[in-house]
Amino acid sequence: MNMRFSTIISAVALLLIASAVVCNSQSVNDAFRDMTDSLGPTADSYKDVDARIQKLQSSLTAAKLTAVQSSELTNKISKIATAESQEKSLHPSGLPFSSALTLTRDLNRVAAKLVLISDAPAEAPDPATMRSRLNERIDAALNAILLTQADADKLRRDMQATVSMENGMHSGSSSLTALQVNQVRSAIQDIQAHFAQELKLNQTAIPDLNKAEVDLQMDVDSAERASKIDTKQAATLRQRLDQITAKQSNFIGQNTDGALSSVQVYAIASDIDRLRHQLHQFSTKTVSEQNPPNFARASVNH
Repeated sequence: MNMRFSTIISAVALLLIASAVVCNSQSVNDAFRDMTDSLGPTADSYKDVDARIQKLQSSLTAAKLTAVQSSELTNKISKIATAESQEKSLHPSGLPFSSALTLTRDLNRVAAKLVLISDAPAEAPDPATMRSRLNERIDAALNAILLTQADADKLRRDMQATVSMENGMHSGSSSLTALQVNQVRSAIQDIQAHFAQELKLNQTAIPDLNKAEVDLQMDVDSAERASKIDTKQAATLRQRLDQITAKQSNFIGQNTDGALSSVQVYAIASDIDRLRHQLHQFSTKTVSEQNPPNFARASVNH
C-alpha cells in the first residue's frame, strides 16, 4: 500500500509542477488548451460511451461541413460505435478500463477534429505553416511537461508523413490542386486532434490509473471479507497489484519528463484489466489463468 500512496504523491507533485510551468507558458494557453479542457474524461460505462457518440453525432449534424468532411467524421464515429459493440459482446458485464481509455481517446480525437474544422479561418494556412505552428505547440507542451518525448516523437513522425504525402502529390514542378491541399490539411488536422487528445491523456492518465488501482485494491479487500476469495488468493492479487504499481512507478522514473507515454498508459491499464479478470474468476470459483482475454484493443482511428 505504501508503494501505491507514494506513486499517487509523485503524480500529484508532477501535476503541480506542470501547472506551474504552464502558467508561465503563454504559447500553450491557446486554442489547443481550450480544446483540451472541453474534451471528455475517461468513460465510466457503455452508457457513457453511447451518450457521447449520440452527442458527437448531433454536433456533426449541426456543423457546417463539406460533404467530404462530413463523410470522413461520420465514418470515424461509425467505426467507434462498431468497436464499442464488439466490446459489449466480449465484456457484457462492464466496460474494461483499457477499453474505456481507447474509446474515450478515439471519441475525443473526432471531437477535436470537428472543432478544428469548424473553427478553421476562411483563409486556411498552407500545410507548411500548419506544421510549423504545430511543432511550436509540441515544443511548448514538452517544456510544460504536458507531453512525453515519446509521444512528441510520434506526432512529429506523423507530420513528416504528411510532407511525404505532399511531395508525392506533386507532378514535376506543378502546384497542388485545391483538393490536394485540402487533403494534406485534413491529414495535419488529424495530427492536431491527436495532439490535443495526448495533452488530455497526459493530464488525466496518472490520476485515472491510480484510481483504478485503488478501486481494485478495495474490491480485493471486499471479496476477501465476503469470503468470495480465500487468504491465499487475496495475497496473490495484492502481490500482482503491487507489481503493477511498481511497473507504473518505474515507467515514470525512466522517462526524463517524469510522465507516462500513451503506450505505457495502455500497458498499465491492460495489466489492471487482466488482474480484475482474475479477481472475477477467483470470486466465481472458475479460476483459469490460461489465455486471459486481450484487454488492450487497437485504436479504430489510426
